[in-house]
Amino acid sequence: MNSKEKNLVFSWMEELNSVELSVGEDGSNYESNEFWGINNSNNQRDEEKEARVREELEKANYIKQLEKIMLEEPVNLIELKANINANFILIEDAYEEEFVDLGVEYKTYQEAHPKGDYSQARWVEEKSQQLQLLKKKEFEKLKAQLFSGE
Repeated sequence: MNSKEKNLVFSWMEELNSVELSVGEDGSNYESNEFWGINNSNNQRDEEKEARVREELEKANYIKQLEKIMLEEPVNLIELKANINANFILIEDAYEEEFVDLGVEYKTYQEAHPKGDYSQARWVEEKSQQLQLLKKKEFEKLKAQLFSGE
């Protein structure tokens, strides 16, 4: 039975609870919970458990979405990387800005390879991977801060 059906059944039970059902052999009225064999404290515990499970699922979903957003490569950088040779200077500027935002010093291609003897495409790929790792670490710090308050 899904949760919608359960809620429907419980609402019917509440309706029945407000009406006297019948008289038992001993002359007493059946109350709906007794009639159905349901213990209210168990229902409340089940509802609390379901609420906790829902909350945990929502938290996990929120964390996944947050991680996705934080780790996404900026659209402008993706577009620039479509033509690395023509956009290399702009790509370097974008990486420098991203690294600085994460509190890490960025060493430019020219500083690392003054002779220009290293593939710019390889450089961009390495910086992209390095940036992803830095963002992942930053996300993990943020996640730890979010859950430390619980």
